Amino acid sequence: MDMVKMGSFLAELRKERNLTQAELGEKLGVTNKTISRWETGNYMPSVEMLEELSTMYGMTINELLSGKKLSTEEYKEMNTITKDSLNGPGKRYKFLTSVGAVANIGWEIQNHKITWRNMFNNRFQHTNLERYIFKYTTAFNTYEQYSVPLRSQLWQTQLEGEHRLFNENLIATWNASYNQVGRTNPDDRYALGNVQGDVEDGLVDWSSTVTSSQFGLEDGHLMYSNLKEKKKSIGLNLEHPFVVKGNKQTIKTGYMGTFRTSNYEQQYLHAMFGNKGEGWDAWKELQESHPELGELYDPKNFASKAIYYAPSGLSGLNEADYYEGKQNIHAAYLMGEFTFFRKLHLTAGVRMEDATTEVQTTIGADRVDSLVSVKKADWLPAATLVYNITDNINARFAYSRTIARPDFRELTPCNYYNVDDRIEVKSRGGLKQSHSDNFDLRLEWYPQAGEVVSVSAFYKKFKDPIEMVTRETMDLRYVLHPFNIDDASVKGIEINLRKSLAFIAPGSFLKDVYVSGNATFLSGDVTYNLERLQNAASGIDREVKTQDRSRPLQGLSPYTVNAGLAYQGKILGAALNYGRNGRKLLFAGDYEKYDQYEASRDVLDLQISARFLKEKLEVKFNASDLLNQDVIVYRNCGYEPGVDPNNDKGYADLTSNMNYNSGDWVLSRIKKGINLSLSVGYKF
Repeated sequence: MDMVKMGSFLAELRKERNLTQAELGEKLGVTNKTISRWETGNYMPSVEMLEELSTMYGMTINELLSGKKLSTEEYKEMNTITKDSLNGPGKRYKFLTSVGAVANIGWEIQNHKITWRNMFNNRFQHTNLERYIFKYTTAFNTYEQYSVPLRSQLWQTQLEGEHRLFNENLIATWNASYNQVGRTNPDDRYALGNVQGDVEDGLVDWSSTVTSSQFGLEDGHLMYSNLKEKKKSIGLNLEHPFVVKGNKQTIKTGYMGTFRTSNYEQQYLHAMFGNKGEGWDAWKELQESHPELGELYDPKNFASKAIYYAPSGLSGLNEADYYEGKQNIHAAYLMGEFTFFRKLHLTAGVRMEDATTEVQTTIGADRVDSLVSVKKADWLPAATLVYNITDNINARFAYSRTIARPDFRELTPCNYYNVDDRIEVKSRGGLKQSHSDNFDLRLEWYPQAGEVVSVSAFYKKFKDPIEMVTRETMDLRYVLHPFNIDDASVKGIEINLRKSLAFIAPGSFLKDVYVSGNATFLSGDVTYNLERLQNAASGIDREVKTQDRSRPLQGLSPYTVNAGLAYQGKILGAALNYGRNGRKLLFAGDYEKYDQYEASRDVLDLQISARFLKEKLEVKFNASDLLNQDVIVYRNCGYEPGVDPNNDKGYADLTSNMNYNSGDWVLSRIKKGINLSLSVGYKF
């Protein structure tokens, strides 16, 4: 970004309206000295001031940042950029180390068995990424660097027992467990700067990362976070088997208690340059030298007051930087497994869950304590009916009700930046748990052992499902936040196949060759209150409106197809698998134009294995995503000539369907690369 060019443009716009610096400052609520700094390029307006200037001058924020009025062709060019990487595919480095231990012990005598299981895992990974992108918020080529070390720990211990009593007319099982999880990110660093001239020149202006104001997380940050979570659980189950007219029956009942606590803290810092005296001079000298990122953060630059760290602006007014969560769930169930006429099998029961969730945090500049408390009891019925048409053909019908509770983080106004998707995630709190009613009808055929052919139809009805909703802000940034939409439904069919090729040449090696495949086709509809959604996203009151949309829920595709060919001999094995998904809804928007999709792509995986030393030693080679097709994230809209693209009417649906087509607005286009791995295992 050329701040001098931008400043001159701001001065020109002010003079065209016959305003003095003092008069403009009075209208905006700032001093004339601040206006002077903007117009000389020494100081950049905040996001809020850019929005005010955009309205006052009748210019888009893009035009203000570019330092000129953009033509129709320039808008069109900006909106049709498709290259994610301007100088090669970028670079990603990952270091991973993991240490684990398992210790189990058991005791068994007659009808009693007790087992104690323990597991520990310590994992550390460090990811470094660098790439060139086109940044829509500035319309400049941008260089990104990202570094994140992450340490995770898991310790789990579980004691369980089984007791067969009264001649096995009563089977009692119990368990008690304790889990402890820790995750620490001690030094998450994200930086970006505008490329000066051609990418190949290698000159980067770090003004995007080092600014005079507390910009958003996507403008560069230093972050620390720490999560500690503990979970205790106890359970008791009783089972009574019996026989009625030669048919086996079972009645089961039990209790499970889960007690979970979580503590999370985070802190975002933003690099800012000194704007007074010694600090300002030191910053200008540093900036003109076009330093490498390592040189930029040299301790001497902090000593000279050229730069310093300050809390990010997004950790401010209405957001939290920590939470303490507690959740207690008491659950009890009663169910039965019944057989009638040796052909009809019924499994049915009901589960009651009484859950209490509390989240304590502190929000706002005034550090106001906030407590969210949710207590709710739910009844969850389930039933499965299976009829054996023949010895190897079954008809199956199933119904169940399930619930999904929001996580602690989603109940508090926390925010974080997802660097891979280049999007800020902000929770608004106030989420409700959701539930779904699930129906499934299936016909199954088992030709031989290890073979299956099935066809099923399913329907799911959701109430208050939680989706990650995306919205474009006034300054062309993208923000994600979890939101309860009103209702949603999904219906579809699924086909599954696994068959040996032995029928082609019985007794040959083809008996060890299998073909497999599955295909799922679905459609969905969602309903939500548009006013409530937009208020949650932006806090701006809008006209009440309920909107129905024909689209799947977030994360679903209209179709999924997989096919495979596998051979497994005594020594050698090989498998080739192909998969393709329809366009996947990554993030839903309030309007169709804001939906973000991942385009369909073909995926081909290969695995080769060999067993030696009486099958004790196994060597596996895996190659995933051999085709390495582009991963394209897009919006199903494009530029409409003659209309300001920052205006809602400036987005036009260019295609007759939601699949990726030429002309769609490409948000990113990357190659994830081919992954190769070699593993060796030995069974003692």
